[in-house]
Amino acid sequence: MTNGSEHTAFPKLRAISCKLTRMVVCRVRQAGSAGALLHALSLVILLAYMPTSYAGQSTDQSTDQSTDQSTDKSGAQSFSLDLDQADALAAWRDGRAVILMRHALAPGTGDPAAHDLNDCSTQRNLSERGREQARDIGTQLRDALAGDSAIQLHSSAWCRCMETASLLGLGKPEVMTSLNSFFNNFTQREPQTIESHQWIETHLMNEQAAPAVLVTHQVNISALTGQGVASGEFVVVTVDDDTLKVLASVDTPLR
Repeated sequence: MTNGSEHTAFPKLRAISCKLTRMVVCRVRQAGSAGALLHALSLVILLAYMPTSYAGQSTDQSTDQSTDQSTDKSGAQSFSLDLDQADALAAWRDGRAVILMRHALAPGTGDPAAHDLNDCSTQRNLSERGREQARDIGTQLRDALAGDSAIQLHSSAWCRCMETASLLGLGKPEVMTSLNSFFNNFTQREPQTIESHQWIETHLMNEQAAPAVLVTHQVNISALTGQGVASGEFVVVTVDDDTLKVLASVDTPLR
């Protein structure tokens, strides 16, 4: 059975086949070889019924390669936001919402048992792709600000969060201990979540406050909002009746 695209290509292939047939017949008549004629005709018939997936393979490959090369050469990461995301970032820019961001890509889970907050070499850290991702997020946020604007940038003390915050290009981050991971100590979940919630609520009550970005961990964001986030993903939140409401989530793809 053949698909529709194969049927569409058959007339052109058969026209080529007919032309080849006439050429072969002419040559074979001159040579007087009936065996050569039969062999040539079998090749022509095979060509006429060859699936287009084979016939167009080299063209498809060259097209894919040229597209990849142009993307690689440009080196630019473009972003496409839906209406909810654009509105949420506008609310953040105007001080009506706060960004809760999970650190960029840091392969693995948790941290080594003997990790030390004062020694990044003992922690799970950003990969090179994670650093690229953090820079891309920063580009997106600076575009959303549409000009110079003071930013309140706070981070967990973990090195992967501090590095993510620093690579955003929005200023020097300040440590906020309530944003620290409690992955290995869930007794801290409730007090840290309450403290972070109160900070966000107080911040949004201040009409003069600058846009705020809080870089933290998946467990913290999940405790505050009830939803998980991927590496480098952030949620834009506001307060509605003492409850954090997620206006939108934005996931910056890895390159």
